Order: sequence, then C-alpha cells, then structure tokens
Amino acid sequence: MRRRGPSPIADALDQDGPRERDLLYIVSADAVRARREELAKFFIGTDADAKVDEKDMLHRLDTLGERAFANTIQDVATEIPVFNVALL
Repeated sequence: MRRRGPSPIADALDQDGPRERDLLYIVSADAVRARREELAKFFIGTDADAKVDEKDMLHRLDTLGERAFANTIQDVATEIPVFNVALL
C-alpha cells in the first residue's frame, strides 16, 4: 500500500516494506465528533444568512460523515480490521 500523506490507515514496516497482515484502520469517534462541532460553529459563524442553527448543522455533518465513513470502510478497508478507539 502506498502512502499519500496523513491517513488513519497505519501500517507496520519491516525491512521488506508494509505487510498486509499488519494493516489496520483506527477511528476515534470522540475526536471526529469534536472536529464536527468545531466545523458546525465555523460554518454557522461565517454565514450571516444561515438558515440552520448550529445543532442542525452538526446533525448534517454527522449524517454526511457517517455515510462517508461507511463508504470508506466498504471501499478501502474491506480486508483490514477496523478498530473504534475510545479515549478515557
């Protein structure tokens, strides 16, 4: 697997390069939620004519994000384990 910049897909390297059995996909729902909250505040704060409030914008971001995540898992991470990381 070639790397193309920052990605939640992490791979362990040995002398021969990445090994397929060492690939994993790491997800932190808490970090994703915090970033979506920041984005909702930003979009509402920069649009004086906004027709939705921050709560509705966050809901829209959540919906689109969940769809994008499902597509990513289906298209990219079909053969690697997926882990949801909870920060304590």
